[in-house]
Amino acid sequence: MADELTDDLKAEVWSLFESGVLSEEVVRDLLGDRSFERRAADRRAPQDLFWGDANQFFAW
Repeated sequence: MADELTDDLKAEVWSLFESGVLSEEVVRDLLGDRSFERRAADRRAPQDLFWGDANQFFAW
């Protein structure tokens, strides 16, 4: 299935996964396991709106 999707559609599928619309199982099926793992490794950890990276405020 991943071969049939354009890069734009793959990005849209990933966006839907990150927003919680699609499950990991569905996204793995659409993108393929390798593509899913690569995108998951590149994804940044979510940061809280206020605390985000609190160390930036306390750096000496």
